[in-house]
Amino acid sequence: MKSQIVSEIHYKTKFFNDGGFMINIRWTLRSAIILSSCIIILVGCSISRKNMITPFVPLDINEFIEKNEYSQKIDGFVVILDLSISMTETYNSRNKYKKAVDIVSRMNQTIPNLPMIGTLRTIGNYNCALCQTTTNIYGPRPYTQEGFDIALRNIRGANGESPLELAILAAKQDFKQVKKGRLAIIIVSDFKELQKSSVKAAQNIHDFYGDRLSIFNIMVGNDLEGKNLMQQIAQTGKYGFSVSARDIASSKKMADFVKMVFLERSLDTDHDGVYNLHDECPNTPRGIVVDANGCPKDSDTDGVFDSNDQCPMTPPGIMVDEMGCPYDRDQDNVQDYLDKCLNTPVGAQVDARGCWIVIPHYLDEICPTASSAIDTALMIIYNDPGMCVHIQVHTNVLKTKQSNLELGQYWGENLKSYFVSKGIPQNRLWVTGENAQSLSPTTKVELHPVSCERDRDADGVSDAVDKCPDTPKGAKVDTFGCPQLKEKKVTMTLGIQFDPNKATVKAASFHHIQKVAQFMKAYPNTTARIEAHTDSSGKSDYNLKLSQKRAENVCKYMIENFAISPDRLVAIGYGESRPIADNKTRKGRMKNRRATAVIQAVENK
Repeated sequence: MKSQIVSEIHYKTKFFNDGGFMINIRWTLRSAIILSSCIIILVGCSISRKNMITPFVPLDINEFIEKNEYSQKIDGFVVILDLSISMTETYNSRNKYKKAVDIVSRMNQTIPNLPMIGTLRTIGNYNCALCQTTTNIYGPRPYTQEGFDIALRNIRGANGESPLELAILAAKQDFKQVKKGRLAIIIVSDFKELQKSSVKAAQNIHDFYGDRLSIFNIMVGNDLEGKNLMQQIAQTGKYGFSVSARDIASSKKMADFVKMVFLERSLDTDHDGVYNLHDECPNTPRGIVVDANGCPKDSDTDGVFDSNDQCPMTPPGIMVDEMGCPYDRDQDNVQDYLDKCLNTPVGAQVDARGCWIVIPHYLDEICPTASSAIDTALMIIYNDPGMCVHIQVHTNVLKTKQSNLELGQYWGENLKSYFVSKGIPQNRLWVTGENAQSLSPTTKVELHPVSCERDRDADGVSDAVDKCPDTPKGAKVDTFGCPQLKEKKVTMTLGIQFDPNKATVKAASFHHIQKVAQFMKAYPNTTARIEAHTDSSGKSDYNLKLSQKRAENVCKYMIENFAISPDRLVAIGYGESRPIADNKTRKGRMKNRRATAVIQAVENK
């Protein structure tokens, strides 16, 4: 009880010195007489430290964090513990300051293991009844329950004035170590005989930190004026509140209080069972099965999520279409990675290797007997005047390789004669015999579509692969039949950034891609290498496929929207191997999910 009986005695005494001056001395004496503690005052208000902290069994709330039901909210906190002289009063048969120390101890035992900066600050002065003092007895330092407990157990008693405003302002200094994150001040006091400036100090620190800071009050006692002041302090901020010490004394109530102050409920906005804190794909549509990171499952790691994957068992490393199935470009029902004959015409009968086969009844006849397979092949060739066919007859029915080659050639010529007799020009067909690689006697006829063009410009590159079929005679050409050129490389940043785990080119990228397309149209001899990249999230093999898909989508976007010829574009994915920013930060990862264009401008030598 602070100054229950206060008397101010003013002595006015007049003295005259030798010089004739009058000295007017006013002596103000302030005496605080504590009726219930007079014996204690005679010994310096020495209060026993025994029985401050009573036995307590806290609830373990670490499990809520381990189950991801709650996550850390506070990164730094300051406990302001009132140890002023009013706290020596008895409340419910016990000194209020002992109740205050006990309630802080219970809170300390309940706080979960969190990485944060903690501070324990007191108001009052054990050795000076009239001093206005705030003292830092723990921290600011990385919080530990043990360190906090030692500081509490070293408290000797209560005495002195209650400069709460000084403690609140001093918390600014305590928070200097906490560069980011949210902050909390927890005031434990009877809020009795405090100055109105405490409210102003609370408003001041709230103005400084904004919504980062919350002030929570724990009241020991039931002083009506104190309750009013406590509420005013709590209302200076947006999220603070006040409670009575007796209302949070039990294990459950204390656990509830600690969760409200230090933790927040983990959110799962997409309801996929993975809380936002750990969810790398927080906007997954409902009903989609996700992995431990909250992203749609991709069991075969082909870049197409299981929910859309019509071929969920694709072997690793195989390029797939948007439905998650390996490409089958010649539509022969043999997927490209298994297909040894990738340009089989539509409708042709193929074997397990995807090669066009026919089985005549009598190969040794000049004109083998017609069969449905032969007639189907005949119609395919006849209906495509631009198609030439290489007839290969594989056999091993004779003893030697050379004999089998000659027999295959003979049988192939017989089949060619049959096709010619049905109206196929002879210059569209040529024949070779092959030695079949089989342990058992085998004969197989394969038809391989080839280009009918010859090497018209006589540059040494057949028209089938010649990208410059009209090269002037005598000009040196490259492997594509084009004049050798000297190259100039120009790298242009596309400015495209992709969402995590996505290869979709956003509409917002239109203007960035347009610049590259306009450059290529202005210089028709240019080619572009589209390079795409990922951040380091996920497995490197998956990231390589994802980056390749991103590069291909950019090429597709340029072809469809700007009419750039596909043969002028090359897509290359580098995965996570070429970062331009720190993958440890969200901003860095966003920068690394990008695409660039390397333009090759050429001119004649």
